[in-house]
Amino acid sequence: MKKLLLVLLVVFLVIPAWAQSPEPKSDKPSEPASTDAGDEDKILYSIGMLLARQVIPLGLDSRQVESMVEGLRDGALKNEPKVDAQAYAEKVQTFVTEQIKVAQAKEKDLSAAYVVETAKRPGAVQTDSGLVYEELEVGEGDMPTMEDRVRVHYHGTLRDGTVFDSSLGGAPAEFSMSGVVRCFSEGLKRMKAGGKARITCPSDIAYGERGSPPKILPGAALTFDLELVAVIASGS
Repeated sequence: MKKLLLVLLVVFLVIPAWAQSPEPKSDKPSEPASTDAGDEDKILYSIGMLLARQVIPLGLDSRQVESMVEGLRDGALKNEPKVDAQAYAEKVQTFVTEQIKVAQAKEKDLSAAYVVETAKRPGAVQTDSGLVYEELEVGEGDMPTMEDRVRVHYHGTLRDGTVFDSSLGGAPAEFSMSGVVRCFSEGLKRMKAGGKARITCPSDIAYGERGSPPKILPGAALTFDLELVAVIASGS
């Protein structure tokens, strides 16, 4: 029998690998970190937020979340279980699979409507692929091809305005035009170095049905504010 998806959802990232760092060797005995009650509450709340990221793709409502929290509470406190979780293994598998499908369909519909509304904005141009392109500032430099590398500042948001990735506040990102999702490269090909634009990407030319959880759900449309800082021609 396949392992319970709950194991993946609840255990896998309680302490994510990126939060760990090697401790320097020392002959001195380690001392426990000082943690007051208020700080401990924040730590535990943060663990809850990390766990929550793993179930976002399920699209649970408030009632469903409360049922899951009740199970977590009983399990963590070793209370008498109200349900034999092992007996529900196959039902858990089916529920998770179906719930993800429902959430994906809902997100895809909402994202499609978002793209339609975005295309109605003054000055917006929608391409054959569905990409919505809005020129914000005309550049005067070279236009990139798929063989080039580019230096770009970008700010990516979901349809509700949530930021999922951004280079602002740091150095511009540098990458190959062929190494990014289709909508990103398609938008950049319409720009000249020094220019700025906003592109809105239907899910089909972004991360599609796989998404990039937990930040980007399957079926999600994306918007990028772009500044094409420089085009680095192939062979340079």
